[in-house]
Amino acid sequence: MNSLQALIGIIASTCFALPAYSSGKYSTPTYEMTIEVSCVEGMISCDNVHMILTDKKTKESVSVIGSTLHTICADGVTPCRFLGYKFQKDDLKYMIIDQRFTIQKSKKEIVSEILTLTD
Repeated sequence: MNSLQALIGIIASTCFALPAYSSGKYSTPTYEMTIEVSCVEGMISCDNVHMILTDKKTKESVSVIGSTLHTICADGVTPCRFLGYKFQKDDLKYMIIDQRFTIQKSKKEIVSEILTLTD
């Protein structure tokens, strides 16, 4: 293997790592959520992520469409490491980053809970 092939392998393994989260069911102490990523396999970023969020106490649900979040590679353009998901509905922003689920209202965090995979 020449040095160019080795460099390409290192870059590919760093910038195109598989997501830590994918379609599935997740839970926090207050919420249950189902996430479905509806993009072609192999796509690094996705703007078609569907989440159904259900309050465990009230059983009320909200359905939102969002996108994946990534760091940006050294070229300043290409998405690299998967960070999580973000969703927006009205003045509420829902985010899943580093095994934490947060809800922000008007840029103020109103919920921050640990997220676990349930299926």
